[in-house]
Amino acid sequence: MIDQLIQQALFSLDPETAHDLLRKIAKVAPRFALANAFQTKFSSLACRIGETALNSPIGLAAGFDKNAEMIDFLLALGFGFVELGSVSAEACSGRQRPRIFRLKKDTSLINRMGLPNDGAQKISQRVHKHDKKSPIGINVVNTPGFAKTTDLNAIEELMQLVNGFHQKAGYLTLNLSCPNSDDGKTFENLDLFLELTNALHELKQSAYVKIPVLAKLSPDLSDKDFTAIVEAASKKAWDGLVISNTTTTRPKGKTNAERIKKIGAGGLSGALLLKKANGKLKLARQILGPTPTIIGVGGITKPEDAIEKFLLGANLVQVYTGFIYGGPSWLKDLHVRLDEFVQEQGLKSFHDIIGKEELLKEI
Repeated sequence: MIDQLIQQALFSLDPETAHDLLRKIAKVAPRFALANAFQTKFSSLACRIGETALNSPIGLAAGFDKNAEMIDFLLALGFGFVELGSVSAEACSGRQRPRIFRLKKDTSLINRMGLPNDGAQKISQRVHKHDKKSPIGINVVNTPGFAKTTDLNAIEELMQLVNGFHQKAGYLTLNLSCPNSDDGKTFENLDLFLELTNALHELKQSAYVKIPVLAKLSPDLSDKDFTAIVEAASKKAWDGLVISNTTTTRPKGKTNAERIKKIGAGGLSGALLLKKANGKLKLARQILGPTPTIIGVGGITKPEDAIEKFLLGANLVQVYTGFIYGGPSWLKDLHVRLDEFVQEQGLKSFHDIIGKEELLKEI
């Protein structure tokens, strides 16, 4: 009940003001009380990413805790892991407000934040007390708004970020597809992706990068281009994929079309993204086979959505927009329902449902 009242209060504010208020609450909220109220630990949900043990395969996607200010608070709420960022080498203020828009009727959001963050140096200091065995990932990205005279400069910046953070997290994600990047250039061009892959391979060998490094891909790629990138990722350097980022498309929903048009550009997340993200998740698992890690993200607004991603082949899932709309009790419901589903199938671990698409009819 208390968390529902907090949710109502936050939704009376514009989205970014509400988020700023939540950051302040996070600094003073009693961790022990939060854990008692919201954490649920089931043996069926224990898992790992690399060498990092997780209590749950349900994590928080990048974009919520951009500056590593709420790690302990978010873990106390029951997330199995938290992905920080996106973090760029230089600090970035992002675009002018308003830059987040709620689509309440569709349980979705549009954002054109422009990747605001405090920069690698400050964020590195904040995560210093956590070691790479902590259940945190760090999402890194090229600095928006800074001219890259060559593609090599952009690659070098990403490699510097990997080198700087690989001893401070359980895994790293390279954000190669954010629609809010100012330069309009991504490494989802196959030739650029191969150059980046070679650089990452060399760095992992020379700097002894042992944690998993994943690439975050867009749902907006054609199946042909997506297949080429995934096939390239499966052969060298990469330890897995995060699928998917937000979309610049506007699937039809309940929100008035004129309002969507008025909002304008930005990345769409939430329920309207689910079908598109799941299509790319399914395709990626078919290409990769059973082994490489896939983190499924995009469109989880109810427990069945999370279960569907596991059945389509995700090893872990991340939530964001669903959590904003649902709050901590919603997160708890996800854990309870996932454990129930595993038990209903007569299984011991959620690992046993990964890739079992034939169980979709059982959800």
